[in-house]
Amino acid sequence: MAGFGALLVALVLIAGVGLWGMGQTNDSNSRLYNYRLQPIQALASIGKLMADNRSQILLALQHDPSNPNAKNHDHQVDVHLKQIEVNIAEVSAQWDAYKKAIRSEDHQKQADAYVEARKRYVGEGLLVAKKAIAESRFDDANAVLLKVINPAYAEAAKHADGLFKRNGDRAIQELDESEKRFASIRLWTILIVVLALAAGIYIATAIIRSITRPINDIIATFESLANGDFTRNVQIARNDEMGKVLQGLQSMQIQQGFNVAEANRVANDNLRIRIALDASSSNLRIADDDGKVIYANKGLLTTLRQIEPGMRERQPGFSVDTFVGSSIGDFYADPAAALKTLRELQATRQVEMEIGGRIFNVVTNPIINDRNQRLGTVGEWIDRTAEINAQRSVAALISQASAGNLAARLDTSVLEGFYKELGTGINSLVETSGSAIGEIADLLSKVAAGDLTQTVSSDYQGTFGRLRDDANETVTKLRELVGDIQQSAETINTAAKEIAAGNVDLSSRTEEQASSLEETASSMEELTATVRQNAENAKQANELAGSAQSVAEKGGEVVGQVVHTMSSIHQASSKIADIIGVIDGIAFQTNILALNAAVEAARAGEQGRGFAVVATEVRNLAKRSADAAKEIKGLISDSVDRVEAGNRLVDQAGRTMEEVVGSIKRVAKIVTDISEASREQSAGIEQVSLAVSQMDEVTQQNAALVEEAAAAAESLEEQANHLAESVSVFKVAERGGHQQRLAAPARESVQASPQSAGRKPKPAQLQASLDDEWHEF
Repeated sequence: MAGFGALLVALVLIAGVGLWGMGQTNDSNSRLYNYRLQPIQALASIGKLMADNRSQILLALQHDPSNPNAKNHDHQVDVHLKQIEVNIAEVSAQWDAYKKAIRSEDHQKQADAYVEARKRYVGEGLLVAKKAIAESRFDDANAVLLKVINPAYAEAAKHADGLFKRNGDRAIQELDESEKRFASIRLWTILIVVLALAAGIYIATAIIRSITRPINDIIATFESLANGDFTRNVQIARNDEMGKVLQGLQSMQIQQGFNVAEANRVANDNLRIRIALDASSSNLRIADDDGKVIYANKGLLTTLRQIEPGMRERQPGFSVDTFVGSSIGDFYADPAAALKTLRELQATRQVEMEIGGRIFNVVTNPIINDRNQRLGTVGEWIDRTAEINAQRSVAALISQASAGNLAARLDTSVLEGFYKELGTGINSLVETSGSAIGEIADLLSKVAAGDLTQTVSSDYQGTFGRLRDDANETVTKLRELVGDIQQSAETINTAAKEIAAGNVDLSSRTEEQASSLEETASSMEELTATVRQNAENAKQANELAGSAQSVAEKGGEVVGQVVHTMSSIHQASSKIADIIGVIDGIAFQTNILALNAAVEAARAGEQGRGFAVVATEVRNLAKRSADAAKEIKGLISDSVDRVEAGNRLVDQAGRTMEEVVGSIKRVAKIVTDISEASREQSAGIEQVSLAVSQMDEVTQQNAALVEEAAAAAESLEEQANHLAESVSVFKVAERGGHQQRLAAPARESVQASPQSAGRKPKPAQLQASLDDEWHEF
């Protein structure tokens, strides 16, 4: 019993160690899944979504209108842009799941670097390119793809690889720790088993020990299999019957482990696919290769329930509950041909079908596995009923509007969802357009009838508001214009009457002016003859002045000669006076010599007495010569004085003659100027006479023009009356105000009559002033 008790203790220890080991293994697997595998899956999903976003940008760029294939797309570019938004939201969710696995500071730094790279990829790349594509700036979006998105994606992928490597390394590390822990547990288990076997040696023989040990291993293995643990290591130590049993158990464990793992994987994949398809809003069904429906998602089943009554009209007994398991060929007119086509389908096929009273675009694709075996088909039923109804209704409405019928409206009762909102909006637009155009048409009709007092008063916005304002402004301007024309017509009529009266007055004054000009012309002829006679007299005076000038010039020359002769006499007298002065000097010298000779003779005595007598005589002679020279000098001086006085008189007479000659010249010039002026005056009077004659002719022509102007004024008055009658059909305001405006010019014309009458005497005053001027001349 002690041996069995020891064995039981050993078994309990084995179970305890096993349970502890399984707990540690479970914790390790939980950590490996939660902190390694899930983050790796999240990173893989994020990388896939980021790659899909870049692909969506590339697909959106294919919608560039400059791309010849852009028109081949069966969807709008918004599909790609919306998918980008969905992917960005999913990336955020995946990253939130990943952040739960961050448990260290260096891991956080590495994750932050990845977040920054991903933010640049989204904020500076995806969103900028998405906005550019939404605004049809495809070239800018393409530039962002090349310069920002691709480099940012590469950088984010680089950081993601670092995170993959980190998690992979940590997973390997934890796996190594788990293996070490497993080895330790196995060691302890073996140790305990050995101890138990050692204790059993005391209880049983070697045969029992050899039998019970494998049986215990088999039992433990079956327990592990029963618990779903296919990783237990089956120890095979011999080749007898028990060893073969262990070998069979090992093979069964390995085979069952692989089968269960594959079944779990396939079940998980199928479950994910089924959940995704059921969550999809698209109508999806899957049929096998024989056309039997094996799956339909919730969206398709919901749609079939909606059209179930219509389906029963064509297929009595149809039920949505039996749709899965039925043949897909039942929905075609020729089921056999349809099933044959589906079995031979190699690519996507689109067919527009009417099913249960609704129109579907059925898109079918073959399902082929990796061994190129056909497994069946998958089909998507796209309900286009609302879209087609909307297209037909809008086409009919446009046709009616093009024909001028703005009273037609869309029947929104047959529309659904967005198309119903679109139809309501189009009806509102047509209602507004019809109302605005109708009011403006009524306004133009009234304008055509001559009523300019009406306007459009309804409140419109945008282009219709501007059209209303422009129409009202046009009517206002036209009303002002017609009012101005009516008033101007009355003014022109009054002015025409005044012009006619003025022309009559002007005609009489023109005739008076013509008679006055005739009298002026005769007076000018007499004045011309008188001026011509004055010109002849001035000519003769000019000739006499010329003769007097010649005589005065000759007298001036003679006086000049006398002056020159007197100057010569004066010079000769001066020379004689000089000669007398020389003679007087000689007499004075002779007297001195005689005085010296007498002094020398007195000194000589008797011998010089005769010489003294001669000297006395010579002295007497010199004295008489000096006296005579003095008298001659006196006479000459008197004669020179008289000659100088005569010279002055002659000089004065010469200057007087020069003044006389100058005066005669000036008189001759004045007479010449008078003669020239008389000629010019005669020519001017002739020109004035000619001008008066021309004025007489012009006055006669003016009289004729005045008569024509009077006729034109009468015609203008008739045209003004016709213009007033033409615009009187327009109604621009209340009749009282209109008549009041038209009465104003009449009062002005009445006040203008006295002014025209007061202007009549002016031609007579002008004629009198002209006569006075001629008289003064």
